[in-house]
Amino acid sequence: DMGVKINRENDTLIIDGVSVKGAWTFMLKLGQATLVSPYNKSSPAIAKDPSGNPSIQLTWNKVPGANKYTVIIYKKDKDGNIINSRNFDVSSDVTKPIPDQISAWTPLNIIFPATTYYWYVIPSQGTAIGPQSDTWSFFTGLSAPTPIFPIQNNGTFPFAQDTKFTWSSVPGASAYIFQ
Repeated sequence: DMGVKINRENDTLIIDGVSVKGAWTFMLKLGQATLVSPYNKSSPAIAKDPSGNPSIQLTWNKVPGANKYTVIIYKKDKDGNIINSRNFDVSSDVTKPIPDQISAWTPLNIIFPATTYYWYVIPSQGTAIGPQSDTWSFFTGLSAPTPIFPIQNNGTFPFAQDTKFTWSSVPGASAYIFQ
C-alpha cells in the first residue's frame, strides 16, 4: 500500500511501504506569491488614507499554507542603488481578501507623489519561508491641485480684470501650467 501512514502506537512513519521509526519532523514547503496590482511599471491612481496622506493598495495571490507575508517596498537613487527599503510583516488576518485567493494590504504614511517604488512579497509560516515574488515597480504621479479661488458659481466664474487665481500646492510639483 503506497502513501504516507502514521502508526501512533509505536511512533512509526510508513512512507510508500517503508517503515521509519523514531523522531521525525515535517517541513512545510511554500510556493511563490504572484503579484497582482499595481501592475508592473504602471502609474496607478493614488488614493488618500483617512489622514489625507497618499496611499495605494498592494495585492498578490495568496500562497497555500502561508499565514504571514513580508512586504518589501523600496526606492532607488539616481545610480540604481536601493534606498529607503522598508519591510512590513503582514499577517493573513490583516490582509483584506478580494476574492479569497488574493491578499491586499495598504501601507500607510510611506507613499509620496512623483516617486517610483519597487516591491515584492515573501510568504511564510512559522520557520518555513517561501521564495521571494518577482519585483514590480509603480510610479506615483502627481495629483491635480485643488482650485481655491475663484470659485465657480452656477457655471460661471466671477472674473474681474485683476482676478487672482490660487490653488493648493501639490507635493512633488516644481511648476504649474495654467490653462
